[in-house]
Parts: sequence; C-alpha cells; structure tokens
Amino acid sequence: LKRITKLINVVSPAIVAPNKAGTKICLLGNSEPLIINAEIPNPIDIINNNIVFEEYPNSIFCQSSMYEQIVLALGAESLLRASSYSRNDDVRNVWFQTLYPQIMDVEPAGGDQNGITNELLVSYELDLMFVGDQEQYEEFVNLGIPCVVLEINSLEDLLEAIQIVGQCLGITYQKKAEDIVEYGENLLELVNEKNKEISEKERITAYFMESRYAASEPTLFMTWGADSFQANCLKTVGIDTVGAEFLESGVRAEISTEQLLLSDPDVIVIGGFYEQMNYDALLVDEELKTLSAVKERKIYRVPVGVSEWTRIGVESLLLPLWYGSVFYPELYSDVDINVMVKDFYQNVMGIELKEEYQTRIMAGMAGPGNE
Repeated sequence: LKRITKLINVVSPAIVAPNKAGTKICLLGNSEPLIINAEIPNPIDIINNNIVFEEYPNSIFCQSSMYEQIVLALGAESLLRASSYSRNDDVRNVWFQTLYPQIMDVEPAGGDQNGITNELLVSYELDLMFVGDQEQYEEFVNLGIPCVVLEINSLEDLLEAIQIVGQCLGITYQKKAEDIVEYGENLLELVNEKNKEISEKERITAYFMESRYAASEPTLFMTWGADSFQANCLKTVGIDTVGAEFLESGVRAEISTEQLLLSDPDVIVIGGFYEQMNYDALLVDEELKTLSAVKERKIYRVPVGVSEWTRIGVESLLLPLWYGSVFYPELYSDVDINVMVKDFYQNVMGIELKEEYQTRIMAGMAGPGNE
C-alpha cells in the first residue's frame, strides 16, 4: 500500500485486525509518530474514534452510493479514485448529477454502466475503501484493499458513519463532519422532544412501500422488516409500521395482498426512485382499493434528491422532520419544512437549491429531463 503504512482495526468491533510491534503510526490530530505496544490487545477501535494512518488517504472508493454521498457532502470528491455512480440517464442518476455536477469530473468505475469488478478495484491501488458489512470487508481486505466498515441501520448509525468518514479523510473533512453531525443531532433532538407529546391514541400506522426496484413493474408489496433503517426512521417520529411484522427483522421482502389488507394502515408511504410507478399502480389496483389509506388518498411520496431520502444518505437526516410535518402537522406547526430543507441543502450539503428543484424534490419527482 502506497500511502498507508499500517491500518489497525479500521473496522467495527466484531472485526479485528492484528497489529505489528514497532509499527510507526500517527493518531488523528497528532503530528509525531508513536509506537504501538504489541502487548496491548486491539489498541485501535473505530467506535472510540481512534483510526490510525501514517498519512491520510488520497485515493478512495465507496462500495455504495450511500457512502459516496457522505464524501461529497464533506467536499472530498477530489479524493475519489472513481465513482460508483454510472453516467447514464437513468432516473436514479439524474438528480445526483444535477445537484453534484462535480461528480462528472470523477471517473465512473467500470464505465458508464458500472461494470465494477474486483480486478478493477485492485488495479486502482486504493488507499481506502468504505464498505457496508463484515463479509464485504473480508472479501476486499483479502484482495489487499484497506477497508472501513460503515453499517447503517438507524439515524444514529448514520451520524456515526458521517463522523467516521470525516475522521478517515483528514482534519478539514473531520471538522465538516462534526458540523453535520451537530446539525443532525439538533434535528433529532427536536423530533424526539415532539415525539413525547404524541399519545398512544394519536399514533398513526404506516405501510412503507419500497419502490427502488420498480423500474419495470410495480412493487406494491415490497417493504422492510422491523429494525430496518426505514422502519426506525418512522418509529423516531411516533409512527408504527405495519407489514413489517410479517418479515424478519431488518429484511426487505414482499408481503402478501392478504397481509397488507389485514394491516389496513392509516397512511401509505412510498419511498424510492420509482415512486411514480408504484403510486399510479396503487390507485388502480382493484384488490387494494378497499384500504383506508387508498380510499382517503392518504398516500405520500417521500422526497427524492441526490438520492432517495429513504436510501440512507446525508439527506436522510431530514426524514424525521418531513415525516413529522406531514403526519403530525399541528405538533410541527412551528417548523417550516421548506425553509429547513433549503437551509439543510445549503449549509450541510453545500448545494444552492433552485426553487423549482426544491419543489420537485419535495414532491418525490424525478430529476430534470425525466418528467
């Protein structure tokens, strides 16, 4: 590895990397190298924010677009060796390219259609790669690619991941990450305080309909199990998910027509890039027309920006605030969601949002040119 002499435990606590006696390293923020005592077991732990490099990485890759969005929000796109986003005009890419045009200056990994292979990633001679779980970590570390695991299942996990990415990339990016985390913590504190005011009688139930995979046909019965990121975001605001009880915890899968009818949610929340496909199909589905939410047209499309807000990215920090203002409007009457969103994009993500773009984003509409 060219720029990292030794990477020690840059993983979750469940994944342990050995260290070597006498390895010279620098802790973040320190300029003088120190010697790690080989007798201290697992001296570096990512959860305790002690990630170790001799030099900060200059060539990175994100295994998922979720992590790439964090890198861009930190203003660190110059460190990307390649982008996991393709350059085609698929609806999933248009908003990203529109709001972060600088990504067009980064090489698309595997070409326009994202033909990413392990051989290609090895050829990049990466200093660091962000991955999503232990299995991916072991796969790429065995190929000689140093990795950091960012497993995100809640908004709290997301804030921690943002902080970790900043710490990995350097002091400047670390400061920006701290600012984003503070912003996100303040938003969550606001939502948590309001959540205390919701009585059991007032709580509503929601069915989360995943449309990310509805490019060619509707996915009306695809949802997420309990303890998934999607279910946890709704729970944060005092909304109970239905349909999730039929699935294993954290799993994305389809439920049956009978199960959805039995659940009869108060509202239906559609998330994902292909919301229009599922929205249109839902309104004409003969079997589901008896659902209370369909009869009363309580069907809501989650905003879509750089990515789907439900996809797990920096924008996801806005989800609880949006849910609260939509489903508990009286409780959130002191929150101007449009002002908050504009401020968030400008001060957190570094994007000056045009009014027409904000309107489309908030309506869950596709990016420009995909009307």
